[in-house]
Amino acid sequence: MSFLQSLSMPLGARAEPEAPTREPPRVDEAHRRRVLVNMVVAEALAKLSIPSDWVRCTTLEAVSRSGRPRTVVQLAVLKGDDQLLPMIPRLQESIDRELRRRDPRRADWLGTICWEFRGQRDARFAAMPDASYWH
Repeated sequence: MSFLQSLSMPLGARAEPEAPTREPPRVDEAHRRRVLVNMVVAEALAKLSIPSDWVRCTTLEAVSRSGRPRTVVQLAVLKGDDQLLPMIPRLQESIDRELRRRDPRRADWLGTICWEFRGQRDARFAAMPDASYWH
């Protein structure tokens, strides 16, 4: 019974106490998404036979300009840059496809998947060409 409803009761009348409403415990959505992303990335790496210590997955929670929560997935390449680079489009496609399959609302919360290359520069890779090269 609300406070306003109790005011309309005669003085001295006792209201029956309201039974507490029990809501099921709410799983933190950010945590659920983080677990899902990490699981999907681990499975994608295994499926493509990429050693798990070559890529580290981090999720960052952000808020879009419209105020909606978004999850940014950052994949850091720690080893095997030269071998992994040609596989990155396929790996990202595999991760995105599996996220879409497991959570149809993925488009509502997935902000972007970004890559960072943290390994040592391989001497076999050429240095960046002069800016005139690109024109």
